[in-house]
Amino acid sequence: MLKVISRLFERHVYNELYQHLNSYNLLAKEQTGFRTLHSTLTCLQKCTDDWHSRLDKRQLVDLVLIDLKKAFDTVDHNILYQKLEYYGLQGRELTRFKSFLSNRKQYFSMNGVKSELMAFNIGVPQGLCLGPLLFLLYINDLQQAVKYSTVAVYAEDTVAVFPTFLMTFTY
Repeated sequence: MLKVISRLFERHVYNELYQHLNSYNLLAKEQTGFRTLHSTLTCLQKCTDDWHSRLDKRQLVDLVLIDLKKAFDTVDHNILYQKLEYYGLQGRELTRFKSFLSNRKQYFSMNGVKSELMAFNIGVPQGLCLGPLLFLLYINDLQQAVKYSTVAVYAEDTVAVFPTFLMTFTY
């Protein structure tokens, strides 16, 4: 658990990073999760508008729905560091993020029995404001990996819409 001063510092770092990302338009426009003035409704509206547009052009709509389970626990720190650097963090700022994420340990407790303390080098902290933002940066280039489709992303849930040009029926 972070103490109050740590949480205040974390909020300050979050605000600075979020402002940097927004001022340079670095966050993917397809991502509507964990962002100010975005919501599940924003994502749903984007999807349905795209589907209607394709149907108006007499195209079939094929969907691929992806829901990453335990997504925050799968973030590879080394890849995240590379992405932070790519998005403009350097020197002391990058070193602070490395320090923030490194040397984390956890244990499990069940029925009063605790496991050994284990170190881990994947995942972003949950329950903190920085965790979701770091996750967004980690998957920020997801839509670039999908060709010939549009992508809508809300947090770790992704919808890819693929056009099909074989529609021949009339209505």
